[in-house]
Amino acid sequence: MLYAHPHLLLPKRSYQSPAGSIDIAIEGAVGGKATVGVALGGHFDTGTQAGQNKIAAALVCDTAYEKTGSTCEVAILKAKLLRNTGGSGTCVITLEDKVKCFGTGYFGSGTSSAFSVPTEVTVFQGAKDIALGAHMCAIMSDNSVKCGGRNNYGQLGLGDTTDRATPVTVSGFQGAKSIYTGPFTTCAIFNDNSVKCTGANGLGTLGLGDYNDRSSAVTVPGFAGATQIVFGTSNTCALLSNQKVVCTGYLGYGSLSLSNSPYRNTPVEIQDFAGALEITAGALHTCARIADGSVKCIGQNYSYQLGDGSNTDRPSAVTIPELQNAVSISAGTYSTCAVLPGGSAKCAGWNTSGELGTGNVSNQPSPVAAYSSNTVSSISVSISHSCAIVANSKVKCSGDNGYYQLGNIDQVDHTTPVFVVKGN
Repeated sequence: MLYAHPHLLLPKRSYQSPAGSIDIAIEGAVGGKATVGVALGGHFDTGTQAGQNKIAAALVCDTAYEKTGSTCEVAILKAKLLRNTGGSGTCVITLEDKVKCFGTGYFGSGTSSAFSVPTEVTVFQGAKDIALGAHMCAIMSDNSVKCGGRNNYGQLGLGDTTDRATPVTVSGFQGAKSIYTGPFTTCAIFNDNSVKCTGANGLGTLGLGDYNDRSSAVTVPGFAGATQIVFGTSNTCALLSNQKVVCTGYLGYGSLSLSNSPYRNTPVEIQDFAGALEITAGALHTCARIADGSVKCIGQNYSYQLGDGSNTDRPSAVTIPELQNAVSISAGTYSTCAVLPGGSAKCAGWNTSGELGTGNVSNQPSPVAAYSSNTVSSISVSISHSCAIVANSKVKCSGDNGYYQLGNIDQVDHTTPVFVVKGN
Protein backbone atom coordinates (compact mmCIF):
# COMPACT_ATOMS: atom_id res chain seq x y z
CA MET A 1 0.00 0.00 0.00
CA LEU A 2 1.12 3.55 -0.67
CA TYR A 3 0.17 6.55 1.40
CA ALA A 4 -0.22 9.87 -0.41
CA HIS A 5 1.23 13.00 1.11
CA PRO A 6 -0.97 16.12 1.23
CA HIS A 7 1.85 18.55 0.38
CA LEU A 8 3.61 19.27 -2.88
CA LEU A 9 5.21 16.03 -4.03
CA LEU A 10 8.57 15.38 -5.59
CA PRO A 11 8.83 12.56 -8.17
CA LYS A 12 8.32 9.08 -6.73
CA ARG A 13 11.52 7.14 -6.02
CA SER A 14 11.87 3.42 -5.34
CA TYR A 15 14.57 1.94 -3.11
CA GLN A 16 15.82 -1.62 -2.89
CA SER A 17 16.47 -2.96 0.59
CA PRO A 18 20.00 -4.20 1.38
CA ALA A 19 18.71 -7.76 1.41
CA GLY A 20 16.86 -7.23 -1.84
CA SER A 21 13.57 -8.45 -0.38
CA ILE A 22 11.56 -5.25 -0.09
CA ASP A 23 11.00 -2.32 -2.43
CA ILE A 24 9.94 0.87 -0.71
CA ALA A 25 8.08 3.54 -2.68
CA ILE A 26 8.65 7.05 -1.37
CA GLU A 27 6.85 10.25 -2.15
CA GLY A 28 8.98 13.15 -0.90
CA ALA A 29 7.33 16.38 0.14
CA VAL A 30 9.05 19.75 -0.04
CA GLY A 31 9.23 21.07 3.51
CA GLY A 32 7.82 17.86 5.01
CA LYS A 33 8.41 14.19 5.60
CA ALA A 34 8.35 11.62 2.86
CA THR A 35 5.54 9.09 3.23
CA VAL A 36 6.61 5.49 3.19
CA GLY A 37 4.57 2.42 2.29
CA VAL A 38 5.24 -1.08 0.98
CA ALA A 39 4.90 -1.16 -2.80
CA LEU A 40 6.09 -4.69 -3.57
CA GLY A 41 6.67 -7.69 -1.35
CA GLY A 42 6.72 -7.73 2.43
CA HIS A 43 2.99 -7.82 3.15
CA PHE A 44 3.34 -6.61 6.71
CA ASP A 45 1.31 -3.94 8.44
CA THR A 46 3.06 -0.56 8.26
CA GLY A 47 0.92 0.59 11.17
CA THR A 48 2.63 -1.75 13.62
CA GLN A 49 5.94 -1.11 15.35
CA ALA A 50 7.33 -4.34 13.93
CA GLY A 51 6.38 -3.26 10.44
CA GLN A 52 7.92 0.15 10.93
CA ASN A 53 11.12 -1.45 12.21
CA LYS A 54 11.35 -3.57 9.07
CA ILE A 55 10.86 -0.51 6.87
CA ALA A 56 13.49 1.42 8.80
CA ALA A 57 15.98 -1.41 8.38
CA ALA A 58 15.32 -1.66 4.65
CA LEU A 59 15.09 2.00 3.83
CA VAL A 60 17.89 3.70 1.87
CA CYS A 61 17.45 7.41 1.09
CA ASP A 62 19.13 9.22 -1.76
CA THR A 63 21.30 12.31 -1.26
CA ALA A 64 18.34 14.70 -1.33
CA TYR A 65 16.84 13.02 1.73
CA GLU A 66 17.93 11.92 5.18
CA LYS A 67 16.73 8.87 7.04
CA THR A 68 14.62 9.49 10.13
CA GLY A 69 13.28 6.25 11.52
CA SER A 70 11.10 4.70 8.82
CA THR A 71 10.78 7.85 6.71
CA CYS A 72 12.94 9.91 4.41
CA GLU A 73 12.87 13.62 5.18
CA VAL A 74 14.04 16.28 2.77
CA ALA A 75 17.64 16.79 3.91
CA ILE A 76 18.30 20.20 5.47
CA LEU A 77 21.60 22.07 5.20
CA LYS A 78 23.57 22.15 8.46
CA ALA A 79 26.39 24.63 8.97
CA LYS A 80 28.80 26.02 11.52
CA LEU A 81 29.67 29.22 9.64
CA LEU A 82 27.55 31.44 7.41
CA ARG A 83 28.57 34.23 5.02
CA ASN A 84 26.77 36.24 2.33
CA THR A 85 28.04 38.10 -0.73
CA GLY A 86 26.24 41.34 0.07
CA GLY A 87 24.23 40.58 -3.07
CA SER A 88 22.26 37.47 -3.99
CA GLY A 89 24.51 34.66 -2.79
CA THR A 90 25.33 32.78 0.40
CA CYS A 91 28.05 30.30 1.35
CA VAL A 92 28.46 28.14 4.44
CA ILE A 93 31.00 25.82 5.99
CA THR A 94 29.14 22.63 6.82
CA LEU A 95 29.63 20.40 9.84
CA GLU A 96 31.76 18.20 7.56
CA ASP A 97 34.05 21.14 6.65
CA LYS A 98 32.66 21.41 3.15
CA VAL A 99 32.06 24.81 1.57
CA LYS A 100 28.62 25.00 -0.06
CA CYS A 101 27.16 27.99 -1.89
CA PHE A 102 23.77 28.91 -3.33
CA GLY A 103 22.26 31.83 -5.22
CA THR A 104 24.45 33.88 -7.54
CA GLY A 105 27.97 35.20 -7.14
CA TYR A 106 31.59 34.20 -7.50
CA PHE A 107 31.78 30.78 -5.84
CA GLY A 108 35.16 29.50 -6.97
CA SER A 109 34.30 28.51 -10.53
CA GLY A 110 34.25 30.91 -13.47
CA THR A 111 33.63 34.61 -12.90
CA SER A 112 30.07 34.06 -11.67
CA SER A 113 27.94 31.05 -10.75
CA ALA A 114 24.26 30.41 -10.18
CA PHE A 115 23.37 27.52 -7.88
CA SER A 116 19.69 26.73 -7.31
CA VAL A 117 20.55 24.52 -4.33
CA PRO A 118 23.60 24.46 -2.04
CA THR A 119 26.47 23.11 -4.12
CA GLU A 120 29.86 22.06 -2.85
CA VAL A 121 32.82 24.17 -3.94
CA THR A 122 35.47 21.46 -3.89
CA VAL A 123 38.42 23.80 -4.38
CA PHE A 124 37.71 25.14 -0.87
CA GLN A 125 37.31 21.70 0.76
CA GLY A 126 38.48 21.84 4.39
CA ALA A 127 38.43 25.66 4.64
CA LYS A 128 38.50 27.10 8.17
CA ASP A 129 37.16 30.54 7.25
CA ILE A 130 35.61 32.11 4.16
CA ALA A 131 34.80 35.64 2.99
CA LEU A 132 32.96 36.56 -0.17
CA GLY A 133 31.57 39.30 -2.37
CA ALA A 134 32.44 39.80 -6.04
CA HIS A 135 35.55 37.85 -5.06
CA MET A 136 35.99 35.05 -2.55
CA CYS A 137 38.81 34.02 -0.22
CA ALA A 138 39.25 31.09 2.14
CA ILE A 139 41.74 30.11 4.83
CA MET A 140 42.61 26.48 4.19
CA SER A 141 43.46 23.73 6.68
CA ASP A 142 47.20 24.27 6.09
CA ASN A 143 46.80 28.01 6.89
CA SER A 144 47.30 29.02 3.28
CA VAL A 145 44.80 31.45 1.74
CA LYS A 146 43.14 30.99 -1.63
CA CYS A 147 41.31 33.78 -3.47
CA GLY A 148 39.53 34.06 -6.80
CA GLY A 149 37.03 36.18 -8.72
CA ARG A 150 37.08 39.87 -9.58
CA ASN A 151 40.48 41.55 -9.32
CA ASN A 152 40.04 44.90 -11.04
CA TYR A 153 41.64 46.80 -8.14
CA GLY A 154 44.15 44.14 -7.11
CA GLN A 155 41.86 42.86 -4.35
CA LEU A 156 43.10 39.29 -4.75
CA GLY A 157 46.60 40.32 -3.68
CA LEU A 158 48.35 38.59 -6.58
CA GLY A 159 50.41 41.53 -7.81
CA ASP A 160 48.17 42.27 -10.79
CA THR A 161 44.61 43.25 -11.71
CA THR A 162 43.65 40.15 -13.70
CA ASP A 163 40.47 38.31 -12.66
CA ARG A 164 40.87 34.69 -11.60
CA ALA A 165 38.19 32.17 -12.57
CA THR A 166 39.80 29.57 -10.32
CA PRO A 167 41.06 30.41 -6.81
CA VAL A 168 44.84 30.53 -6.38
CA THR A 169 47.08 30.70 -3.33
CA VAL A 170 47.92 34.22 -2.14
CA SER A 171 51.37 34.12 -0.57
CA GLY A 172 50.95 37.51 1.11
CA PHE A 173 48.17 36.13 3.31
CA GLN A 174 49.97 32.92 4.33
CA GLY A 175 49.33 32.19 8.02
CA ALA A 176 46.28 34.46 8.36
CA LYS A 177 43.87 33.53 11.16
CA SER A 178 40.87 35.41 9.76
CA ILE A 179 40.00 36.82 6.34
CA TYR A 180 37.66 39.64 5.26
CA THR A 181 36.49 40.85 1.85
CA GLY A 182 35.01 44.26 1.06
CA PRO A 183 33.55 45.49 -2.22
CA PHE A 184 37.02 45.87 -3.80
CA THR A 185 39.34 45.07 -0.90
CA THR A 186 40.69 42.12 1.08
CA CYS A 187 42.20 42.21 4.57
CA ALA A 188 43.57 39.49 6.84
CA ILE A 189 44.40 39.37 10.54
CA PHE A 190 47.42 37.34 11.62
CA ASN A 191 48.32 35.57 14.88
CA ASP A 192 50.10 38.66 16.21
CA ASN A 193 46.94 40.70 15.41
CA SER A 194 48.70 42.59 12.65
CA VAL A 195 46.67 43.33 9.52
CA LYS A 196 47.52 43.19 5.83
CA CYS A 197 45.24 44.58 3.12
CA THR A 198 45.14 44.82 -0.66
CA GLY A 199 42.89 46.36 -3.31
CA ALA A 200 41.11 49.66 -3.91
CA ASN A 201 42.40 52.69 -2.05
CA GLY A 202 41.12 55.66 -4.06
CA LEU A 203 39.22 56.93 -1.01
CA GLY A 204 41.83 55.89 1.53
CA THR A 205 40.05 52.66 2.44
CA LEU A 206 43.34 50.79 3.04
CA GLY A 207 44.49 53.33 5.62
CA LEU A 208 48.05 53.57 4.28
CA GLY A 209 48.36 57.35 4.24
CA ASP A 210 47.79 57.74 0.49
CA TYR A 211 45.19 57.08 -2.20
CA ASN A 212 47.04 54.52 -4.31
CA ASP A 213 45.57 51.09 -4.95
CA ARG A 214 47.59 48.04 -3.92
CA SER A 215 47.72 44.72 -5.77
CA SER A 216 49.73 42.90 -3.11
CA ALA A 217 49.01 42.58 0.61
CA VAL A 218 50.71 45.26 2.71
CA THR A 219 50.72 45.83 6.46
CA VAL A 220 48.40 48.55 7.78
CA PRO A 221 50.11 50.03 10.86
CA GLY A 222 46.96 51.80 12.03
CA PHE A 223 45.15 48.47 12.34
CA ALA A 224 47.76 46.87 14.62
CA GLY A 225 46.08 44.88 17.38
CA ALA A 226 42.93 44.23 15.34
CA THR A 227 40.52 41.45 16.28
CA GLN A 228 37.89 42.15 13.59
CA ILE A 229 37.60 44.01 10.27
CA VAL A 230 34.40 45.29 8.62
CA PHE A 231 33.76 47.15 5.35
CA GLY A 232 31.23 49.75 4.31
CA THR A 233 30.78 50.77 0.70
CA SER A 234 33.91 52.95 0.80
CA ASN A 235 35.39 52.65 4.29
CA THR A 236 37.13 50.08 6.45
CA CYS A 237 36.90 49.78 10.23
CA ALA A 238 38.84 47.65 12.69
CA LEU A 239 38.04 46.60 16.23
CA LEU A 240 41.24 46.60 18.26
CA SER A 241 42.16 44.43 21.22
CA ASN A 242 41.85 47.47 23.52
CA GLN A 243 38.14 47.70 22.54
CA LYS A 244 38.69 50.83 20.45
CA VAL A 245 37.29 51.16 16.92
CA VAL A 246 39.29 52.87 14.17
CA CYS A 247 38.10 53.63 10.64
CA THR A 248 39.55 54.90 7.38
CA GLY A 249 38.21 55.93 3.97
CA TYR A 250 35.05 57.92 3.30
CA LEU A 251 33.38 58.57 6.66
CA GLY A 252 30.87 61.13 5.40
CA TYR A 253 27.48 59.74 6.40
CA GLY A 254 27.16 60.76 10.00
CA SER A 255 30.85 61.63 9.53
CA LEU A 256 31.57 59.18 12.34
CA SER A 257 32.08 62.05 14.78
CA LEU A 258 34.62 63.85 12.53
CA SER A 259 34.18 67.59 12.24
CA ASN A 260 36.07 68.48 9.06
CA SER A 261 36.81 66.54 5.85
CA PRO A 262 34.98 63.18 5.74
CA TYR A 263 37.94 61.57 3.96
CA ARG A 264 40.66 59.82 5.93
CA ASN A 265 43.60 57.85 4.52
CA THR A 266 44.83 56.66 7.91
CA PRO A 267 42.67 55.04 10.60
CA VAL A 268 41.10 57.39 13.18
CA GLU A 269 39.36 56.38 16.39
CA ILE A 270 35.56 56.50 16.57
CA GLN A 271 35.21 57.57 20.17
CA ASP A 272 31.47 56.84 20.29
CA PHE A 273 32.34 53.15 20.02
CA ALA A 274 34.77 53.01 22.96
CA GLY A 275 34.48 49.69 24.80
CA ALA A 276 33.33 47.78 21.72
CA LEU A 277 33.23 43.98 21.73
CA GLU A 278 31.99 43.54 18.14
CA ILE A 279 31.38 45.74 15.11
CA THR A 280 29.34 45.39 11.92
CA ALA A 281 28.80 47.59 8.88
CA GLY A 282 26.21 48.06 6.16
CA ALA A 283 26.62 50.17 3.05
CA LEU A 284 26.75 53.50 4.87
CA HIS A 285 26.11 52.72 8.54
CA THR A 286 28.14 51.10 11.30
CA CYS A 287 27.10 49.51 14.61
CA ALA A 288 28.99 48.30 17.66
CA ARG A 289 28.15 45.99 20.54
CA ILE A 290 29.56 47.64 23.67
CA ALA A 291 30.91 46.05 26.86
CA ASP A 292 28.10 47.61 28.94
CA GLY A 293 25.57 45.56 26.94
CA SER A 294 24.38 48.38 24.72
CA VAL A 295 24.32 48.43 20.91
CA LYS A 296 25.16 51.74 19.24
CA CYS A 297 24.78 52.69 15.58
CA ILE A 298 25.89 55.66 13.48
CA GLY A 299 25.61 56.89 9.89
CA GLN A 300 23.00 56.88 7.16
CA ASN A 301 19.45 56.05 8.25
CA TYR A 302 17.32 56.64 5.16
CA SER A 303 16.08 53.05 5.24
CA TYR A 304 15.66 52.88 9.04
CA GLN A 305 18.81 50.77 9.23
CA LEU A 306 19.97 52.26 12.52
CA GLY A 307 16.84 51.05 14.29
CA ASP A 308 16.34 54.21 16.37
CA GLY A 309 12.71 54.67 15.29
CA SER A 310 13.49 57.35 12.70
CA ASN A 311 14.99 57.69 9.23
CA THR A 312 17.27 60.57 10.21
CA ASP A 313 21.00 60.23 9.58
CA ARG A 314 23.00 60.25 12.80
CA PRO A 315 26.40 62.01 12.95
CA SER A 316 26.91 60.62 16.44
CA ALA A 317 26.14 57.12 17.64
CA VAL A 318 22.67 56.41 19.03
CA THR A 319 21.86 53.60 21.45
CA ILE A 320 19.28 51.04 20.31
CA PRO A 321 17.50 49.92 23.52
CA GLU A 322 15.70 46.97 21.91
CA LEU A 323 19.10 45.36 21.26
CA GLN A 324 20.41 45.68 24.83
CA ASN A 325 22.53 42.67 25.88
CA ALA A 326 22.75 41.34 22.31
CA VAL A 327 24.94 38.27 21.88
CA SER A 328 25.94 39.21 18.32
CA ILE A 329 25.09 41.82 15.68
CA SER A 330 24.94 41.76 11.88
CA ALA A 331 24.34 44.62 9.45
CA GLY A 332 22.92 44.19 5.98
CA THR A 333 23.20 46.76 3.24
CA TYR A 334 20.24 48.70 4.65
CA SER A 335 19.39 46.82 7.85
CA THR A 336 20.67 45.72 11.24
CA CYS A 337 19.96 42.49 13.12
CA ALA A 338 21.00 41.05 16.46
CA VAL A 339 20.86 37.71 18.22
CA LEU A 340 19.66 38.13 21.80
CA PRO A 341 20.09 35.92 24.89
CA GLY A 342 18.15 32.68 24.55
CA GLY A 343 18.44 32.61 20.76
CA SER A 344 15.77 35.13 19.80
CA ALA A 345 16.53 37.65 17.05
CA LYS A 346 15.46 41.20 16.25
CA CYS A 347 15.95 43.24 13.09
CA ALA A 348 15.34 46.78 11.86
CA GLY A 349 15.55 48.48 8.48
CA TRP A 350 14.65 47.80 4.86
CA ASN A 351 12.29 44.85 4.42
CA THR A 352 10.56 45.18 1.04
CA SER A 353 11.33 41.56 0.11
CA GLY A 354 10.79 40.08 3.56
CA GLU A 355 14.54 39.90 4.13
CA LEU A 356 14.23 40.51 7.87
CA GLY A 357 12.25 37.31 8.36
CA THR A 358 9.38 39.06 10.11
CA GLY A 359 6.55 37.48 8.12
CA ASN A 360 5.78 40.69 6.21
CA VAL A 361 7.30 43.25 3.82
CA SER A 362 6.98 46.29 6.06
CA ASN A 363 10.09 48.37 6.70
CA GLN A 364 10.98 48.39 10.38
CA PRO A 365 12.07 51.69 11.99
CA SER A 366 12.80 49.91 15.29
CA PRO A 367 13.98 46.33 15.92
CA VAL A 368 11.18 43.74 15.89
CA ALA A 369 11.14 39.98 16.34
CA ALA A 370 12.71 38.12 13.41
CA TYR A 371 13.03 34.40 12.72
CA SER A 372 10.33 33.88 15.37
CA SER A 373 9.91 30.40 16.87
CA ASN A 374 13.54 29.63 16.00
CA THR A 375 16.56 29.41 18.25
CA VAL A 376 19.08 31.50 16.34
CA SER A 377 22.83 31.15 16.90
CA SER A 378 23.98 33.48 14.09
CA ILE A 379 22.40 35.61 11.38
CA SER A 380 23.80 37.11 8.17
CA VAL A 381 21.95 39.86 6.30
CA SER A 382 22.48 40.84 2.68
CA ILE A 383 20.82 43.44 0.46
CA SER A 384 17.46 41.66 0.02
CA HIS A 385 17.69 38.35 1.87
CA SER A 386 19.01 36.98 5.13
CA CYS A 387 20.04 33.58 6.44
CA ALA A 388 20.48 32.21 9.95
CA ILE A 389 21.83 29.14 11.67
CA VAL A 390 19.10 27.85 13.96
CA ALA A 391 18.60 24.83 16.25
CA ASN A 392 20.57 21.68 15.43
CA SER A 393 22.84 23.73 13.12
CA LYS A 394 20.16 23.90 10.43
CA VAL A 395 20.05 26.88 8.06
CA LYS A 396 17.00 29.01 7.28
CA CYS A 397 16.69 31.97 4.91
CA SER A 398 14.12 34.67 4.18
CA GLY A 399 13.45 37.34 1.57
CA ASP A 400 14.09 37.72 -2.14
CA ASN A 401 14.53 34.40 -3.94
CA GLY A 402 14.73 35.50 -7.55
CA TYR A 403 18.20 34.03 -7.86
CA TYR A 404 17.63 30.99 -5.60
CA GLN A 405 19.42 32.78 -2.77
CA LEU A 406 17.15 31.12 -0.19
CA GLY A 407 18.39 27.68 -1.23
CA ASN A 408 15.03 25.95 -0.80
CA ILE A 409 14.47 24.57 -4.35
CA ASP A 410 11.73 27.02 -5.39
CA GLN A 411 12.22 30.53 -6.79
CA VAL A 412 9.53 32.23 -4.72
CA ASP A 413 10.13 35.06 -2.24
CA HIS A 414 9.46 34.16 1.39
CA THR A 415 8.75 36.61 4.21
CA THR A 416 8.81 33.80 6.77
CA PRO A 417 12.15 31.94 6.98
CA VAL A 418 12.33 28.60 5.17
CA PHE A 419 14.76 25.73 5.59
CA VAL A 420 17.64 25.48 3.13
CA VAL A 421 17.95 22.05 1.53
CA LYS A 422 21.16 20.07 1.88
CA GLY A 423 21.79 20.19 -1.86
CA ASN A 424 24.73 18.63 -3.66
